[in-house]
Amino acid sequence: MDSAKSDYIRTLRRLPLFTDLSDAELAQVAEGASRLYFEEGTLIFGEGDVCRELVIVAEGTVKYSYVGIKRETATPWHRAQRQFARGSGRL
Repeated sequence: MDSAKSDYIRTLRRLPLFTDLSDAELAQVAEGASRLYFEEGTLIFGEGDVCRELVIVAEGTVKYSYVGIKRETATPWHRAQRQFARGSGRL
């Protein structure tokens, strides 16, 4: 097994989504994996784009935002603050 595939399997093994998969199943998932690198501020995909892959962030962080019904941009932090302010008690 090549080192890239071994790295992918180690990364997948750490994720709850893949904990029940056998080594052979993880190897199959890793077979279709590729590693991409993005510069800070790069748009990975936009609202309305068709998603044909699973994106796993192995290192770094991702900021996401969406345009709500009122056409305002909301980040996860903004949405959580609004829910908390309304007294839902849940984030």
